[in-house]
Amino acid sequence: MGAVFLALTLYYNASVPLWESDNEWAHYQYIRYIAMQRSLPAADSQIQLTPTGDLCSPTTDGGFTAVHQFRQPPLYYLLAAPLLAGIDLQADLPLVTNPHVHTPHSQGGLNVAVHGPGERFPYQGTALAVHRVRLFSGLIGLTGLAAVYLSGLLLFPQRRYLALAMMAVNAFIPQYVFSAAVVNNDILAGALGAWCIYFCLLYLLRRSSPLLLALAALAAGLAITAKYTAVILAPVVATALVISLVRSWRHDRRRFVRTSARTLLVVGLASVPLLFWLARNRVLYGALFAGYANVTARFVDQSLGGRSWQEAWHATRFALMTFWGLFGNDNIALPTVLVTLLAAVFLLGLAGALLVLAQRSQPTRLRVAVAATLVILAAAWLVNFVKAAGTAEPRGRYFLPLYALISFLLVLGIDRLLPARWRVWGAALLPGFLLALSVAVPLLLLRPAYAAPAVQGDSALRPGEQPVNAIFGDFAELLGYRIEPQRLGLYETAEVTLVWRALRQTANNYTVGVHLLDGADTVHDKQARFPGNGNRATSLWQPGDVLREKYVVGLGPESRASLPSLGRIKVSIYCYAPPEDQMLEVTDREGNSLGDAVYLGRLKLADASALPPAAAPARYTFGDELALESVSFAPQAFPLGNEIVIDTQWRALRQPAHDYTLFVHLVDAHGENVAAFDIPLTGGYYPSSLWDVGELVSHEHRLPVMGVLLTSDMSLQLGLYDPVSGARLPVFAADGTQQPDDAVILATYDRLEHFIYLPAVQRGP
Repeated sequence: MGAVFLALTLYYNASVPLWESDNEWAHYQYIRYIAMQRSLPAADSQIQLTPTGDLCSPTTDGGFTAVHQFRQPPLYYLLAAPLLAGIDLQADLPLVTNPHVHTPHSQGGLNVAVHGPGERFPYQGTALAVHRVRLFSGLIGLTGLAAVYLSGLLLFPQRRYLALAMMAVNAFIPQYVFSAAVVNNDILAGALGAWCIYFCLLYLLRRSSPLLLALAALAAGLAITAKYTAVILAPVVATALVISLVRSWRHDRRRFVRTSARTLLVVGLASVPLLFWLARNRVLYGALFAGYANVTARFVDQSLGGRSWQEAWHATRFALMTFWGLFGNDNIALPTVLVTLLAAVFLLGLAGALLVLAQRSQPTRLRVAVAATLVILAAAWLVNFVKAAGTAEPRGRYFLPLYALISFLLVLGIDRLLPARWRVWGAALLPGFLLALSVAVPLLLLRPAYAAPAVQGDSALRPGEQPVNAIFGDFAELLGYRIEPQRLGLYETAEVTLVWRALRQTANNYTVGVHLLDGADTVHDKQARFPGNGNRATSLWQPGDVLREKYVVGLGPESRASLPSLGRIKVSIYCYAPPEDQMLEVTDREGNSLGDAVYLGRLKLADASALPPAAAPARYTFGDELALESVSFAPQAFPLGNEIVIDTQWRALRQPAHDYTLFVHLVDAHGENVAAFDIPLTGGYYPSSLWDVGELVSHEHRLPVMGVLLTSDMSLQLGLYDPVSGARLPVFAADGTQQPDDAVILATYDRLEHFIYLPAVQRGP
């Protein structure tokens, strides 16, 4: 079983690119610092970053950056540092981060870093160092499993298959495998926690030697000097100590004081390494846990003094979910259906363990072990909830030191619920399922998350793709695009496919931004990321590479007031540097500037749930396409002021063939325009060719008339024409009479300086 576990860790090791676990880069830098400096870093120490040549990368003062993991206790890093011997640590692999993993409005992928050829097999330099330490993590995980098996033998002396099942459950929990396959201090805390539990059980169940309890305290102390979350082992040692003292009082009260004093002394001596480290922290940083000085105050302020206790339930659910597996940079979780199934298994195991606790016929050893385990887990949850208050929910890996106890509850509980004749074979069900799950995680979750998209060499567009041929900067050409569907309603999305061709190499990692705009160029949705879902950054492009990228944008409820409208897709490439992103200039193939973006497509944005109002009698019809249902204008009399405001409402009789322009002219007796203003219907915000049959659309038109010298027989006229051909739409009155010059005469001017309104026109206020 140990060989299977190590094989799994190697499988995960090879499947996870560098830095794709929680703070792996920072954990590695801690080890590298010790190996190079032969000393421990201060909590606020800085290291010099290796230059990347990427002009889009955020810069730090002098090329130095702080490493927040330097606040962690040192045991894991001290043990791993010798593994870096013989590796050139000066030539550190540059860190190029993906800024879009956690930014709003991003589909930036799951990778926290850009992975170049320096990480590929055969490993060299930094990559070799990281994989060595990962292998070391796997060996640490294996030693922890040995302790779990020995604990199982103590708990199930008559049924060794349950001890084997207990070790297998612990070994094949995907979170344990993942932690044993990356650079992190969690796995050392977990392994030492398993040994702490074993020594406590051995002390209580076999030999009551204070030395065993001292070894348990030493293991717990060392675990805390590996990771502060191992403080959850304190209840383990405390529980064993309390049980020991109670048993000593019952056995020989006259020697109780002497026995207790000797036990406490030995435990105290075993705790010296931990006490030394905490005292050092107190002197250097003014806190026992460097970097966590305000944990208690934060818990009191936010957990007890204002935070809803519903958050405690949320924290419990999150801890249970992530107990089985939260991978990557804490951003890849098991599918919900699997989490639900595993939660059901957990509850079944807990129910079976409680049943053992409630039955007096069960061995006292098991009943006490179940009760103690439940108390310890409750205390561990409280400790982790305190630590997480105000920062993040308690992750399942924070409980790694107690995975042995959880595995015990699961194995015992499920065994108790199974019929007696099924128990031997039934003990293999959960380990077998977890083994299959652990094998599937890299194949179905991890590798796809970090897989680079396929690159083609053929630049020919596929059916349905529209040509663009816009060049961004001097390194990339947008060959074409496709948008599906062409119509979007509220809560609906469109898939935008962009076809890129690399013209030359660049050291810069540019961001591609895709925005969904309405007719007023207001942004309704946007996506921004490195290409290839974060896994094919522009610094990895080779000349001639053709890449197809898909983005998803849509309309949310906040867009309702802006509908209906024309929709377009804006595409830009820039260096991500908020608040002032550095945009690349866009040109056509002849070098003519197109600005800093291209605008693609022609979408209809409309609320599909909105019902069109009932049709009113048409005052005028324009061809067989549009009906003018109402029109009003102001002012009613002169002086006119600066403009005449005409409000119109149009209904589509069928989908218009063109984007029509509305003209409003003030015409004199000779047919000359005294004042004129032509503008597309809705000002182009919602062009007429997008209108559906029966749809009612309003249009406000403003005719400038300032300085116009009025004479008699002037008239105000309105009409529509196709701006491409210039042809006017024929206009018919309600009685079917075609209007002269295909224009509606709204009003005429008389010698009394008033408009004479036609009966079909509503007067304005």
